[in-house]
Amino acid sequence: MTVYRFTQAPMGASCYVIQNGDTDTGILIDPCVAPRIVFSQLGHSFRITHLLITHGHFDHIWMTDEWVEETGAELIISNDDACCLSSAFMNGSSSFYALPDVVCDSKADTLLSGEEELLLNDISVKVFSAPGHTPGGLLYLIGDHLFSGDTLFYRNYGRSDLPGGDRELLRETLISMGRFYGKGIYLCPGHGDVCRFDDAYITM
Repeated sequence: MTVYRFTQAPMGASCYVIQNGDTDTGILIDPCVAPRIVFSQLGHSFRITHLLITHGHFDHIWMTDEWVEETGAELIISNDDACCLSSAFMNGSSSFYALPDVVCDSKADTLLSGEEELLLNDISVKVFSAPGHTPGGLLYLIGDHLFSGDTLFYRNYGRSDLPGGDRELLRETLISMGRFYGKGIYLCPGHGDVCRFDDAYITM
């Protein structure tokens, strides 16, 4: 398994591609970078089979339609954040007046609750519920890499003041993430560099 990280401007959100072994296929987490940028590095024969969304904020989903149209990949998001795809209010883009509203035409193929174990293109994905930053935030554990969206960064955590945010739920989520401590896990946050989970972990 190989993990590639791509970032977009102006918000600096991270998009990750997890390559399936030595094949030219993989899955993508948070479609916030244009397909042409990803394929310029991985090659135009590379095939993305699934799009996983950690949470529904606009800076993590705004290239969703382009990815679905270009690849036909299956779109996966939590049941509680699915509304963010079609709502500029819920995905937070309407809160930033200097930016256009983000509304996706794509519909989710699979809705998650956060207690699933998935096998996507022979890649094992454990899903954990992580509400607080958004109502339906998710964590994806793939091998020894934890994809945390905007729930946890290096020595910091996500905001809870946008629509659907809940500070108390975020606090509970951060406490529950202590289960990953001491397990040799790498944190792949929604903003910032990949780092060791044990170095990054904090609670409120």
